[in-house]
Amino acid sequence: MRLTTWIVLAPALVAGVALAVANRTPVVVGFDPFNHDAPLLAVQAPLFLVMFVCVLTGILLGGVVSWLAGAPQRRQARLHARELKRLQAGMPAPATPANAAPSPQAPAPRAQPV
Repeated sequence: MRLTTWIVLAPALVAGVALAVANRTPVVVGFDPFNHDAPLLAVQAPLFLVMFVCVLTGILLGGVVSWLAGAPQRRQARLHARELKRLQAGMPAPATPANAAPSPQAPAPRAQPV
């Protein structure tokens, strides 16, 4: 690994371990907003585990959103790569409305001699 990776990763790892050691107390995470005394679904876990799960969920959701937002750019890049290969091979362009042969026009009317 590169030195800059270790410079960033080592303090983050130390902070994560310190956070885990300091927050070992179990907490109850309830998923029933209407009944606080006896929730329908509740999980008891250490606080650091709840926090790490929330952070990892945020990272994953952010990655998915970023990936979906980049889909149009990736599609354009694929189309440009195909077009470049076609042009380098000297193949004719496929017939599409954008590059189809122009439709024949009616001849212009002749001017009448006066």
